[in-house]
Amino acid sequence: MLASILISMVGKRAGVALVRFLPYILVVLVILFALWWVYDSGYDHGVEVTDQKYQTAILEERHRQIEANNQALEEARQRQAELERLLDERNTEIEGILAEAADDENANRISIGTGSVLRLNRQR
Repeated sequence: MLASILISMVGKRAGVALVRFLPYILVVLVILFALWWVYDSGYDHGVEVTDQKYQTAILEERHRQIEANNQALEEARQRQAELERLLDERNTEIEGILAEAADDENANRISIGTGSVLRLNRQR
């Protein structure tokens, strides 16, 4: 039936030749379709797998960066607290030295005494 329709559409000679090669053409088309379907399915699957892989890697990297930033922030806070403690100690020592200098009876003299020299040495 398909052969008679094909022969009537393209002519007797071409139709007979076409009917003779039709099974081979159909097999080639089926093979091409199967290859295309495998390629398309494989490509889609590959894209999904790669996308999932990179999304996981991105989330892990974000998590690592957040942890590293939190750790660095905590270390900076500890360092800041230590520096503030040292600054308070230094300011307290300077206030003590200035108070001793204000109480020194020889502060208005041109030459300095032993206590003044010791006080100046502590300032270094």
